[in-house]
Amino acid sequence: EERGGGPALAWRAWPAAERPAQAVVVGLAILAATFGLGAYGGDAVLGGAAFAILFLSLSAYFLPTRYRIDGESVEVATAFGRTSRPWSGLATYVADARGVSLSPYRRASWLDAYRGVRLLFQGNRGDVLGAVAAHLVERRGR
Repeated sequence: EERGGGPALAWRAWPAAERPAQAVVVGLAILAATFGLGAYGGDAVLGGAAFAILFLSLSAYFLPTRYRIDGESVEVATAFGRTSRPWSGLATYVADARGVSLSPYRRASWLDAYRGVRLLFQGNRGDVLGAVAAHLVERRGR
């Protein structure tokens, strides 16, 4: 499917499914922290709140995320919603072993984590970096 002048690239990333043994260990650690905090505080609500905070903070790990790149924008769809960012709102990118971070800023900023977009690879590193590099400038030396 083409939109915005180029072929679309779409994929799904699900880190917990890729490494199930690690996911079990992380899940058990979350449960241990939940029960430990609940017992220490003497309040089941506190334990439930701890579980919710820990699980939600790791939702990109435990739940699948769908990505789509085309000539107009980058789209990220999770269990909690879908966001789309036009290329015109992004300026640079930084790649690592697991994914690529897109930023609206030319220089590194503490706001990158809040204003940027993170794309996880799923055996498609070259394809994703090629699509991103066609629209953005690589930022080195983070």
